[in-house]
Amino acid sequence: MNNSQELRKRLIDFFPESPTADQLVLINELAHYLAGEKKDVFILRGFAGTGKTTTISALVETEKSMNRFPVLLAPTGRAAKVMSGYSNHPAFTIHKYIYRLRDEGEHGYGFELKNNKKKFTTFIVDEASMIHDDEGFGQSGLLGDLIRFVKQDHSNKLILSGDIAQLPPVKTNMSPALVPAHLKARYGLSIAGAQLKEVVRQEKMSGILENATNIRNLIESETTQNAPELQLDNTDVLSITGNTQGEFIENAINQYGLEGFIIITRGNKSANIYNEQVRRRILYREDILDSGDLIMVVQNNYFWDAGKQGDFIANGEILKVQRTTEVEERYGLNFMDVSVVFSNDEAQRQYDVKVLLDVLSEPSAKQPYEDRKKLFHAIYEEYYADIGTKRGAVLKVKEDPYYNALQVKFAYSITCHKAQGGQWPVVFIDHSFFNEEMINEEYFRWLYTAVTRATERLYFVNLPKFFNAAVQDEF
Repeated sequence: MNNSQELRKRLIDFFPESPTADQLVLINELAHYLAGEKKDVFILRGFAGTGKTTTISALVETEKSMNRFPVLLAPTGRAAKVMSGYSNHPAFTIHKYIYRLRDEGEHGYGFELKNNKKKFTTFIVDEASMIHDDEGFGQSGLLGDLIRFVKQDHSNKLILSGDIAQLPPVKTNMSPALVPAHLKARYGLSIAGAQLKEVVRQEKMSGILENATNIRNLIESETTQNAPELQLDNTDVLSITGNTQGEFIENAINQYGLEGFIIITRGNKSANIYNEQVRRRILYREDILDSGDLIMVVQNNYFWDAGKQGDFIANGEILKVQRTTEVEERYGLNFMDVSVVFSNDEAQRQYDVKVLLDVLSEPSAKQPYEDRKKLFHAIYEEYYADIGTKRGAVLKVKEDPYYNALQVKFAYSITCHKAQGGQWPVVFIDHSFFNEEMINEEYFRWLYTAVTRATERLYFVNLPKFFNAAVQDEF
């Protein structure tokens, strides 16, 4: 039996059920690639419900059964946590695995690729639709740097897995990591791959998966001019009004805990409003920040914890507040010292950080540039008056805890791009202030991405009348 046949047999053996026709094609292609087919990258594209995660899980078990230890990577901490959960294998964020933090003096921090010591290793990257190749941490963008890192030794294999129907990276119209022609043209790579389209066990399809599949079919057929016909029932998919949404959120918290739900909105302003309502009306929290609150980091931070370890706290990380102190007003802004744990850290290690509270209610995604600039100059003037040199003052600002305060927002309601890569048992998709002019392919991808974040229950909130969807407020 040759190596590809052995790989194929093991992959099939580790599937929980008999593979579909699509999955068999994928298994054959994967076996050839892993057995030494002279291709640079393997692209695994799979729509919701087609068994992509099942395939990755089987691949991980196959590798381990042959005394190989694959490296699992994802673009965000939450996506890495999901990947680790379904594969029963450790997963890491791409940027923390491939980059080393570099101190650039008065210019701040930069990144450089680590030395990849792995050989004959399979790197599996999930949620690759989110990977940008223009704006990354390094000079080549995240996608280019990922490829360079893995291919430091050509015995390594790289599998890019994702859903092409999801939202592409911000300010782009495609997901470059999942487009073979782009990888060939830009990076000169030879590509192997396969795509899963067949939904597994169609007759047992959940309402969530049924809606996701219908929306995806409309995207594929380019029928995105009118509102999609949503399939609603009172088991796992409901259309509700904002007036009764609080009851459903309370029910989700009682059943799954505070991290068991998310409200997905179109913009940061709406997310701010929802976050305030959840905290005041459901959690009965009156202080600006309380122990037990969930917060999301909205700007990379290289100072707290990470600066001393050559690591950093990444944009998109979700933290749970353990302890708070009094609000401190400095430089016309409000700060607080808090203790936090990372939601994806099983060890629940506690870190002490300073938080910039004003960003919690900031209408934009993070602290505006002009406000950031004012804070810098206010702190700089203090140090300059004491030190008397420009360079010395700048270096002091760089190490100042107020200038390096974490920028965060509450994590009960977030935009779809922020939710991408994560999954929650219960998802609320807000359609407030939505009109027919907003219906286009981008909206369909937004909706598909939002729908596929839910694993147990899905609620469409405040659907406009032109969706022709009956509102059901029963439990």
